[in-house]
Amino acid sequence: MANIIHKNEKVSFQHKVLLLLHKNGIIILAALGVLAAALIILAVVSNANSKKLEADTQKIEGIQNDYSSYLSATDTAKKAELKKKITSELKEIIAKGVKTYPLERALFIQGNMYYNDKQWKKSSESFIQLSTLFPKSYLSAVALLDAAAAYEENNSLDKALESYQRVVDSYKNMSPDIPHALFSIGRVYEAKKDTKSALKTYNSLIDRFPASNWTNLARSRIIYLETRK
Repeated sequence: MANIIHKNEKVSFQHKVLLLLHKNGIIILAALGVLAAALIILAVVSNANSKKLEADTQKIEGIQNDYSSYLSATDTAKKAELKKKITSELKEIIAKGVKTYPLERALFIQGNMYYNDKQWKKSSESFIQLSTLFPKSYLSAVALLDAAAAYEENNSLDKALESYQRVVDSYKNMSPDIPHALFSIGRVYEAKKDTKSALKTYNSLIDRFPASNWTNLARSRIIYLETRK
């Protein structure tokens, strides 16, 4: 009798183990099914995003070509037609807000168009937005210089100084425009009648970049300012 009970208990235990494995197997298969479905969805989304990026990249290249044609156009009607087309297409890309190359390039072209139209505030906003969204891009330092130039045109000298200084502080190891930015800082200080700060900046430029063409200009400004003391 004891042997029968023992055998029954053994069978019952094996049955429970098999049942547990069966249930877990279903769970594992279900999990694998969910994972497979997720991977398929991810692949579809990734492929769709890739196609959108490719389409937007082609579009921004077309806009760039149109912008070059716009700058060289002499016919007034043709120029107006190109401007309308470019403006509309730029807004379409920018409105998507996707942080990719097309958006970066669109903001840069937009900033330049506003600058050419002497819309200084809108120009600086486009350039600052670019540098904020794409701080590691080579265009970021260029955009900050352009934003500073727009600020100067708008007589916003403190903001111009801030933008030039951002180039010096954030891109000293990657931008060839540091001497330009330093010279511009000195020039803005001159415009603010802050001769001491201008001289200090010019001397810093000479010490750091003795072979730069901007350094030669800085030396000329130092001589001019020293003779006016």
